[in-house]
Amino acid sequence: MARSSYTQLSLDLAEEGYNSAGSQFFICTEYTPSFNGQYAAFGKMLSGWETLEKISKTELKVEVNEETKEETKTTQPKEDIKIKSITIDTKGVEYGKPETKEPFDYYSWYLNKVYGGQS
Repeated sequence: MARSSYTQLSLDLAEEGYNSAGSQFFICTEYTPSFNGQYAAFGKMLSGWETLEKISKTELKVEVNEETKEETKTTQPKEDIKIKSITIDTKGVEYGKPETKEPFDYYSWYLNKVYGGQS
């Protein structure tokens, strides 16, 4: 489940917390180490492999550094990809409203990691 990025140090992240996930999600086609245990994982793809293969080969946007003129591929496709239909099988389970966690204090976590618990 996609959520706000924790890759940049910001006090605002302490307020966003884990509860920032919305309706965006990722379908991974290979090992993704950047999904480091701080994301909700759910689901299993049962069919549609041909479509997934086609999506994984989609051409990505390229950003150009104004100073160096160096080109870098982004993670965004050149053209939007839209799911026309999807079926979710909950195996008869009604999940109701999800529980939420207290906001994650990234700032304190980062300071603790860098300075080893010293303030």
